[in-house]
Amino acid sequence: MSDVTLLRKLTLKSTLKFGKEPDVPICNLIDNQQTVYLRWVYFNCDKITFVDEILDSISIPLEYRIEKPGKNPDLHTKLCDEIQSRFTWFAKQHHKKRGKAINYNKKSQNMRAIAKINSKANLTRKNHGH
Repeated sequence: MSDVTLLRKLTLKSTLKFGKEPDVPICNLIDNQQTVYLRWVYFNCDKITFVDEILDSISIPLEYRIEKPGKNPDLHTKLCDEIQSRFTWFAKQHHKKRGKAINYNKKSQNMRAIAKINSKANLTRKNHGH
């Protein structure tokens, strides 16, 4: 028999073993409100699924559940749009402000990195062949 994994059904104590949080159990991701990321994993990774308890806790209704192995990124987009349509006006404004703050921080980090690369000492070292 081959060692190829055809389908992984994850429980609360399982870890993803890939992505931005490879060693963190699913229950910790749910507690840290990483449900959007877990929904993305469910819809975009064809060989990974979750037990029904997790699917309920990350807000995937029965009509949006897909047959595994398989993936459906379009259904994920549709579900996210439906969930966002339930937000109040204040919650939408909070998300907009939070997104702008995150984008600003990323821009400032990128600018610092570029400034560090093009610093006087780095350019001098580059010109001297080091």
